[in-house]
Order: sequence, then C-alpha cells, then structure tokens
Amino acid sequence: MKITDFVAEVQNSNGLARSNRYTIEIPFPLVMRNTSNYNDNDFRKMHLFCESAQIPGLNVNTTQIRTFGEVREMPYEFNYDPVQFSFYVDGDMIIKGLFDEWIKNIQIGKTRNFQYYNYYISDQVKINIENMQDEEIHTVTLYEAYPKSISSVQVGYDQKDVMKMTVSLMYKYWTSDTSVRLPQSTNSTYTITQDQFLPEVQNVTTAVAFGTSVASSFFGAVTNYGYGNPMGDNSGFGGFW
Repeated sequence: MKITDFVAEVQNSNGLARSNRYTIEIPFPLVMRNTSNYNDNDFRKMHLFCESAQIPGLNVNTTQIRTFGEVREMPYEFNYDPVQFSFYVDGDMIIKGLFDEWIKNIQIGKTRNFQYYNYYISDQVKINIENMQDEEIHTVTLYEAYPKSISSVQVGYDQKDVMKMTVSLMYKYWTSDTSVRLPQSTNSTYTITQDQFLPEVQNVTTAVAFGTSVASSFFGAVTNYGYGNPMGDNSGFGGFW
C-alpha cells in the first residue's frame, strides 16, 4: 500500500474521527424525578461538564471444550465492564451532590433495604460521537444504567487544579448505531445488497440516492448490538443486525 492510498482513503472518509467530539445524555432515574432537589437544568449542566467518557468494550467469556482433537475455547456469555465518566465539579457542587443522591437512593436509608431495580436505573444513557460539522455519526446506548461507584475527590492547600470526579456506570447491555454515508464522489444512485451486512439474508437490495443515509434504508439503522443474535438461532453472536 502506498502512502497516497492512505491519504486518499482518509479524505474519502471525511477525515479521521476525533476523540474530543462527543456529547452525553443521562436521563433522570425514576427515584429522582419526584423526590429529588435537582431538576432538568442540573442534568443539563452535568452533560455539559462531562470532561471525558468511554465507549464501552465487550468481553466474551469462554470455556474449554474438547470434542475431538484440540481443545477449543467456546463462548457462553457476554461480559460488560462498567463505563467511566469524568466530570468537572461546578462551584455550587451540584454535580457532586446529584450523583451522591443518585447512588444513595439505590438503598433505602437506614433500613439497608434496596430500592426496586426500575426505580434507580436510567433507561438509556447515550454517548454521541460527532464529526467536525457537529453532526452525530455514531451513538452508543447503555441500557438500564446506574452508578456503581463514585471516586473520592482529593483536596488540599497545595491543590490548584479544577476539582474533578469520576463516576462508574454499570448497565445491562449496550447497542451502537452508525450512520453509513455514501462516498462523496458518487453522483448517481448507489445500490447496496443487504447481504453485505447480513450473510444470512439474501436477495434483498436497496437503492439509495446520493446524499442520503444508508442506515435508514433498511431496519431503520445499521445496529450493532452488544448482546446475542436477536434471531434467536445459532448463526452467531452480536454483529450487525
């Protein structure tokens, strides 16, 4: 491969994705909608003050199986790691107080009993990746998320940095949606066969006009699920669906 091929491919791909182009969305959990001292403006501040976030990975747990010959590692479940979010702490300590109240509401005061699961989860936490034109090109959604841990915050007379805090969110599973864009050089109808994304499904084609999103042309979006095949068969785990 020539270096000119690499440069040309970067240009045709609208450049490279930037790690500092993102937004987050964390809706209120049910337990804080009626009893909390915080409101939508406080959650908006939390979204703006998010210094960094993680796009989650995915681990496959395996076990050793021998049928004949060599031992093979066979998958039996997916394993999801917590996602880390780092926040600037505002001068009114609203963001710190908001997460403190959320995690404390998982348990019911001095009774040491835990709330119902649906009360303290946030239905869909989103991490949106944007391009240089502030357009969303990739969205990761964490389902049924709640704070698993809140980091300690170091203070001291010799500290001159802005106060920050790290929150670890646990969740049930994640999905990701990507808008697939056509090459900029295309000036006519572009046809994609669906079996480019689904080897199991044949003989389905979709004509997509220039400038539109391929993602909306079948199934609403090209969705990469962070869990097993929704078909329910044994054709594979995850992948595009």
